[in-house]
Amino acid sequence: MLLGDLSEYLLAYRDLFKSTTRESFKIVVHYTKGLFKCEKKKGTCTGIAERIEGFNHQSLNHLISDGVWNFQAVMDQIATRVNDFFTKLCMDADVCLLLDEVGVPKKGDKSACVGRQWLGCLGKQDNGQVAVGLIACCRHYYSMINLRLFMPVAWQNDKKRREKAKIPDEVTHQTKPAIGLEMIKKAINEGFKFSWVGFDALYGMDFSLLSALDELKVTFMGEVRKNLKIFLEEPSLQVAVKKPASRGRKPKKLKPDKQSISVEKYAKSLSKQDWSLETFRDGTKTKKQAWFHKKLVWLWGEDNNYFQCYTLLIRKDSAGIKYSLTNADQKTPLERLAYMQGQRYFVEKSYKEAKNQVGMGDFQVRSWNGFHRHMALCMMALNFIMEQKKELKKHLPNITAEDIRQIIAYIIPEKHNSIESLLAHIENKHKIYSKQVAKARNKEDPYLAQAVA
Repeated sequence: MLLGDLSEYLLAYRDLFKSTTRESFKIVVHYTKGLFKCEKKKGTCTGIAERIEGFNHQSLNHLISDGVWNFQAVMDQIATRVNDFFTKLCMDADVCLLLDEVGVPKKGDKSACVGRQWLGCLGKQDNGQVAVGLIACCRHYYSMINLRLFMPVAWQNDKKRREKAKIPDEVTHQTKPAIGLEMIKKAINEGFKFSWVGFDALYGMDFSLLSALDELKVTFMGEVRKNLKIFLEEPSLQVAVKKPASRGRKPKKLKPDKQSISVEKYAKSLSKQDWSLETFRDGTKTKKQAWFHKKLVWLWGEDNNYFQCYTLLIRKDSAGIKYSLTNADQKTPLERLAYMQGQRYFVEKSYKEAKNQVGMGDFQVRSWNGFHRHMALCMMALNFIMEQKKELKKHLPNITAEDIRQIIAYIIPEKHNSIESLLAHIENKHKIYSKQVAKARNKEDPYLAQAVA
């Protein structure tokens, strides 16, 4: 059933894993099956080789680290497939792109673009890698269509680490909003059909991103922080008049002629009658509802000589208050805005499934290509889950990504199908480990040797 569907699904990508001298499609199929077969934290080259008969961990590592294939071409084909899937599934108005970063904890300083930075999965600053991802979503169906590793400033001119991690020369430090904007432009240029873009406050507080999306005529729904300053009436810029008795130079800078207010303070000033109860998403058991309020507001950055006019959307429920800005048509009903804001839920759901079901965070490679190739194959696996979910819902309405992975994992044969085979494997593994221990003990420690001398 599902295993046959998986083999047929992967055939659509076969030409992307061919070169003039070699084809690596068979090992790609093996690797992808391993992503489904292995439990969380076991989806490494070693883990896959131990669970599935066919290729050893060195062959799998070579596929990811040094194989001759283009990860971006694979991601592009996934995007094309997702676009076709959504075109048949629903109206264009229900398709959105969700922009957010995903963090992977990592030790050491050798992995490409690793560093101490904010990791959302841990909720704190820690050592790890962070990538910006673009997820396409239509109602309760979603699939990742692009992803790029974020380069911290410390890596920009570190030639030694860049060479070891095989980072291309053209890759430079960019802010996450800048990376996200490039991916959105790419989706537009390649004909991906969507109605709006959603993102969290990291992107929503970047006024240059909002302006760029305005210029592209792309509708957005972006969360903002509670300290964002807004104007409730349209202001104008004027040079302040110097008071007669005041000392100092005559004012020259342009300043707004009206007082700004934080979105948090504005929300506290609202009365009960200012809120409307709206349904914003279908939950697992019940429809999700919250109190919403919208207001036309103006923003001003001190570097700009103009104001940006957007709609402020405030959502209030038992979990707290969220603030968002949108450039959607001012006539857009509050119910529709609430729905658009609620779709951001599927960002975290997508990343959670990626890590828990197809080993997105389990790779053991350090290079730039290795990171993105593993991610591309995980994205292929995730998209397969989405497509299967639609088919299986006809018979199992509550089918989940975890259910689908378990079914596929059950169908894929185990490498060790007898106790004798398993015991022989364990014995061999211990022999190899013992040799490694002996080698490490015999290796002279340069520091200790110098100290004795």
